[in-house]
Amino acid sequence: MSHIPTIQHTASSATNPLHWVLSLPRRISNFALDRRKSRTEVVNVVGELTIRARQEQLAEFYTKFEDLVDLLCDSAQYGPDVRMDGRYQELRNWMHRNYGELRGYVVAYLDIEVADTRVPLDLYGQSTDAFEALYAAPTLQEQLRSDDGSMIGRIMRTREALNRYAEQLRRLAA
Repeated sequence: MSHIPTIQHTASSATNPLHWVLSLPRRISNFALDRRKSRTEVVNVVGELTIRARQEQLAEFYTKFEDLVDLLCDSAQYGPDVRMDGRYQELRNWMHRNYGELRGYVVAYLDIEVADTRVPLDLYGQSTDAFEALYAAPTLQEQLRSDDGSMIGRIMRTREALNRYAEQLRRLAA
């Protein structure tokens, strides 16, 4: 004869400690299934966008970012002209419209330096990160004039942050 009492399924059996103990395997199994399901959902969606959409967003941003970098480097080497300043305005406006959506993700991969914030804050009254510091000035001439000698380092750090974020998205998509 068994010493374990037979549990009758009544409303009061839910408060019975033995019922709770006997239901542990089911509870653990449900918990494991819920965790597995939530991990799968996180891998497929980051925020409001799917990982694929994030990758497309990053690719578009990277293209515009490289256009900005090329423009800054060319104008630093050859001097800015009217055509370059017009292109700077286009890229600067695009960055202002689009960087905010990506900022929360790429800043996590960015090596922060005080100069990225200090120079634009002193000159234009706005605190920036390394990305924003590359287009903080209202004109291309002012952007080049405000360069404190760290533009190349800033470009390298921002590229590295974009590459790290892209790698993370590839891992999540795999």
